[in-house]
Amino acid sequence: YNLIISTPLDIATTAGMGGTVSPSGTVQVAYGEDQAFTITPDSGYHIDNVLADGVSVGAVTSYIFTDVTADHALEASFAANPVSGGGGGGGFPYTNASVLGNTDVINQNYKGETLKEFTASNDDLSINIPKGTVMQDKNGQPLTRLNVQPNTTPLPTPEGTNVIGLQYNFTPNGAQFSPALNLTFKYSDVDIPGGVFEEDLVIAFFDETTGQWVELECVIDTENNIITAKVSHFTTFAIIGQEPVITPAVEPAPEPTIAPTQEPAVEPAPEPTIAPTQEPAVEPAPEPTIAPTQEPASTPTETPEPEKDDIAKWIFFSIIIVAILILVGVITIRAWIRSKQ
Repeated sequence: YNLIISTPLDIATTAGMGGTVSPSGTVQVAYGEDQAFTITPDSGYHIDNVLADGVSVGAVTSYIFTDVTADHALEASFAANPVSGGGGGGGFPYTNASVLGNTDVINQNYKGETLKEFTASNDDLSINIPKGTVMQDKNGQPLTRLNVQPNTTPLPTPEGTNVIGLQYNFTPNGAQFSPALNLTFKYSDVDIPGGVFEEDLVIAFFDETTGQWVELECVIDTENNIITAKVSHFTTFAIIGQEPVITPAVEPAPEPTIAPTQEPAVEPAPEPTIAPTQEPAVEPAPEPTIAPTQEPASTPTETPEPEKDDIAKWIFFSIIIVAILILVGVITIRAWIRSKQ
């Protein structure tokens, strides 16, 4: 037996604007199997061409890959049905444009791309749609009409802002442009209210979802009084001027009055009172009592030694004198210490 194990093969499908291929995307097919596809145009479109592996098989409504042994690709393109009236031309869609009093027809190819550049203007603004711009309504379908006119019921603007000139309605609301078209507003110096600076003017659009005005990135030419912005969708547009925020002047706080520093009166330190040194009263030393000389008895007795008595006296007197000197010194030192305190 021969056992063959294979992985699924891929068939990639692509559908252009205006129709579908079913099944869509990348379809996996088992080796050797068949795979059928159905090609269906949207309302208002027809099949323009079908390519199988890059080779045209005509405007067919179905196609089958049989005995699939390799990867394949299927691509379908669609074109809009011819529109009666207006001479849009050749089965391609076109847009009836009524812009600022200018009426024109903008032809498109089957992809919805404009076949020529479109420009319209009046005294207030101009609009420029480059060649190759894809124009679709909010549902992704080719635009059938395009209209720009002044807003007869102006929308309110935020406090502190001013509309310079007129507000303009761009319809149909939600129309989409890729790449963005060029929108240029013109203004006059007399329309700019006092306090609004010309270089601060911007083009803004009204966001109906949030009810707010949204500023766009702009280029302003103050010499020619024009301001330009890129616009990728339709709604209400206007020039907005922001009034400057006035900050109230803050009066400087009065400088504090500094009272002169008064040097405190320095009272002279009282001179120390030195207590007079009181000489201690010196009591006169008692005179020594001299015992009367006793006449020796007739019998011989021992005679006291006079030298020892004299030495004792002198020692006694010396001790008294030293004590007096020490006392005087102590008193003197205490008086000196008190004078220093």
